[in-house]
Parts: sequence; structure tokens; C-alpha cells
Amino acid sequence: MFEDADVVSTYTDADALRDGVLVSIAGSVPFPINRATRAVFDAFTQPIGKLPGGLGGSPVTDIGLLSQLGEAVKAKMKAGDLQEGMVVLEFQGRTVWAMPNETTYRPVAPYNVPGWTIMFPEDY
Repeated sequence: MFEDADVVSTYTDADALRDGVLVSIAGSVPFPINRATRAVFDAFTQPIGKLPGGLGGSPVTDIGLLSQLGEAVKAKMKAGDLQEGMVVLEFQGRTVWAMPNETTYRPVAPYNVPGWTIMFPEDY
């Protein structure tokens, strides 16, 4: 159908990560969730300081709520509680969606499955 269509622009996962539209959260929340929109990340995390200068001075972020959100998403995924292929839930008074994205969670067996992105409906 679109084989002959001219591509006007593309916006890759790498572009979105570089621009800060998406945040890589693999390893911070349950497998296979690996992305959150910046809005979700900012809503459910909180800066708590910086590492000492001798350790690089990088910011330190409390991801407790984000991790709880990931657990809630994972529970719905595991229960098969999907709506049109995505998870829809209420968390901390906000509607949150989670859906498969175009990335591979970890491109080695047995993890070569699609990653998932957590977002607010308005982020879609």
C-alpha cells in the first residue's frame, strides 16, 4: 500500500532519546518496559541530589513511584488485561498507557521481545 510513498520525515527511538522526549528506563522497572515519555518520567520521579564529585557528580533520582507504576503495568500484562493490545490503568490519579514500542528489549535470547513504553494518553 505505501511501498511507493515518499517518506517526508522519520523520528527514531534514538532521536527521541537524544531529544529527551523518551527516557530509557530498562532495568529500573520490570521487563520488558524500557521507555517512558519525559512527562511520565518527570511525574513519577524526583531528584534527590548528586553523587559526590569524585564519583562524577551525576544527578541521583528517586524512581520509587516509577518502579511501582512499572509493577502495576507488569501485573496487568501478566494477567492479560490488555485493551487493544495495550495496558490502560489509573496510577496516582492519572490515566497511564503502556504499549509495545519498536525497540527490542535486549537483542539476545530469551529477551529478544518488543520493549514497552509507558506514557500518558496526551503523549501519544
